Amino acid sequence: MIRQRLSAALLPLDGFTGKPLRRRALCQLDGVPLKRPVWKQDGWLVLSNLEPGEHRIVFHCPGFQDATISLSGDVRTEEAVILNPGVGYAFPPETVFLSLTLSDSSRVFAGMPAPNPLKLIRETKAGDSSVKMFVSGSAPRPGWFLLCGKATEAAFFRRVASDGAAETASPLTQPHSRGETLVPAQSFLVTAGSSVKLPFQNPGTAYLFCRGGLKTVELREGEKQSLEWNLEA
Repeated sequence: MIRQRLSAALLPLDGFTGKPLRRRALCQLDGVPLKRPVWKQDGWLVLSNLEPGEHRIVFHCPGFQDATISLSGDVRTEEAVILNPGVGYAFPPETVFLSLTLSDSSRVFAGMPAPNPLKLIRETKAGDSSVKMFVSGSAPRPGWFLLCGKATEAAFFRRVASDGAAETASPLTQPHSRGETLVPAQSFLVTAGSSVKLPFQNPGTAYLFCRGGLKTVELREGEKQSLEWNLEA
C-alpha cells in the first residue's frame, strides 16, 4: 500500500474579491501540468509526496496574472496564493479605479476597510507571527492586510480562523496596539513613471502604503481620479 504524505495545501484566491478560484486555476509543478490535481471542497489544492528539495509551483487562470511560489519538499506548507486581475478580468460595474504614478519603482499595497471593520483585540510585538482580530460575520480570506496604527505595515496572513486568529507568513516588523484597524489589501508592483490603475470594489476611503508611507484617498463613484506619489518627498 502506497502511503500518502501531505506536502502542501495551497489556496488560490482571486486577488480582487478574495474568493477561492478552485478548479478554475490550473497548476504546473516544476514546469509540468498536474494530471490529477486533488481539490478540496473549500478550494484548497493538496499536493502529496513531493520529492525532497525545492519545487516551483505556477498557477494560471484566464483573466488573471500568473502566480508563482516556491516550496520545499522537506517542509509541509499551508498557504494562500493570490492571483491578481489581468487582461480580460471582468470587473463589476461598481468598481472604482485610481490611476497611480510613482517617482520610483516600488511595491504598493492598496485597500479599503472592510464593511464590518476589523480590529486587533490584543497587542502584538515585533517578531510575532500571529495576530488576533475581532470578526463580525464570516472570517476574512487570507491575503495581504495593512495594520494601521502609529506604525503601519503590510503583512501577509497565510491563514485566518473563524475566531479571528491569523498566522503571518513572515514575522511582524513593528509593534501594534489593541484596537488598531486591519485593512484587507492588494499588492501591486509599480514601475517608475508609468501609471497603474488600482481597482477597488466600491467608492470610499482608499489606503495606500509604500516604503513605510501611508496615504488615504477619497474615491467617488463616476469620477476619474489619479495620484502622483513622490517617494523621495
